[in-house]
This record gives sequence, structure tokens and C-alpha cells, in this order.
Amino acid sequence: MDTLVVIGTTVSYLYSTVVVFFPNLFINQKKDLMPYFNVSSTIIALILLGRYLEAKAKSQTSEAIKKLIGLQPKEATLIIKN
Repeated sequence: MDTLVVIGTTVSYLYSTVVVFFPNLFINQKKDLMPYFNVSSTIIALILLGRYLEAKAKSQTSEAIKKLIGLQPKEATLIIKN
């Protein structure tokens, strides 16, 4: 997944750079020339936010499991009926 994000954001950034500095290359295509700098930064920000939330959830889960293990009884009494 990281490879796809890197490729997508890099292509978006490079395309935007070409549109800003060399707009004459796209004059014949009759399309609106729009730079997409904000798209690449937004994607990277969302990926970082997702990784932060995942790490936070993992740490809380580990802590909850440790607390549950601490609630485990040390010994048990077995009652057998004859």
C-alpha cells in the first residue's frame, strides 16, 4: 500500500509542477489546467492520521489484554460430587 501512495502522490506533485511551470505543453488539449498540490498533501496527511490512530488503538488493546490477564485467578477450587 505504501508503494501505491508514494506513486500516486509523486505523480500528482510532478504533474502539478509541470502544469505550473510549463503550461504551454497542455495548451492544445482544451482541458482546464489544474494543479493538484493539495491532493498529494491531503493523501499523505490522511495516511499519517490513519497510522497514528492504528498505533493508538494497538497500544490500548495491548493494555486491555494485560489488565484482563491480571484479573485471572491465581488458584481454583475443584468440587467433585460422588
